[in-house]
Amino acid sequence: MGFDDMKACIRQLIATVDFLHSEARIIHTDLQLRNLLLNVEESYLPKTEQGQMDDPPARKILSDGRTIYQSQLLIPGDGLPLLGDLREC
Repeated sequence: MGFDDMKACIRQLIATVDFLHSEARIIHTDLQLRNLLLNVEESYLPKTEQGQMDDPPARKILSDGRTIYQSQLLIPGDGLPLLGDLREC
């Protein structure tokens, strides 16, 4: 990954955090590398999906009945990272 690629990733992250704060009124309090979702080739997705069906990920059931699943699923995209781990927002 080159310098220009890193600049694009940082811009994406800043724009995402700005949107969460300004528009959604959410403060992401756990910014770290492991909360950035990176894209993969689409051919990888069916294998990952089947793996989660065979061995379901950990989950948390909230008091209001909502279920939050821990997921390792990666999303195809344009190469820029997506911010994840919004917990109970």
